[in-house]
Amino acid sequence: MLKFKLLFLLLLVLMSTGCSFSSEDTWKERSRIKQGDVKQILIENSEGVSASLTDRVKISAVINALKSGVFDPGVFDIRVQDFTVTIELNNSDKKKIHLWLLSGANLFTDSEDDGHFTLNEDAQEKLVEIIKENELWNEDSAAN
Repeated sequence: MLKFKLLFLLLLVLMSTGCSFSSEDTWKERSRIKQGDVKQILIENSEGVSASLTDRVKISAVINALKSGVFDPGVFDIRVQDFTVTIELNNSDKKKIHLWLLSGANLFTDSEDDGHFTLNEDAQEKLVEIIKENELWNEDSAAN
């Protein structure tokens, strides 16, 4: 009975401290960025055209999409990134993300991690929608 109580207590402590039992290693777990910490997001395409997102709904959508990214430690050899996302935090820190979305791609890298992340279909579609709304989409750039 004492072992059961100790096990229960251990589980309770782990759950209350935020320990995750998730088997997927996601950007959410690695980045620890909260939506409220984000001042703005700058998205730049490969041609140097950029847009700044300050709308809380758009910021939330981008952060949520990125948080779904599942980490893969493999390094890949692919074309130059389609988009660079700079997340500016309220404390003036910045985080750079490189996105590959053109031609149906669904990958991104975080400048602070080795490896890459794979987006699920919903997250990919949401990022594409936001990028197109800001007139940054140019499918012809994928050939470069």
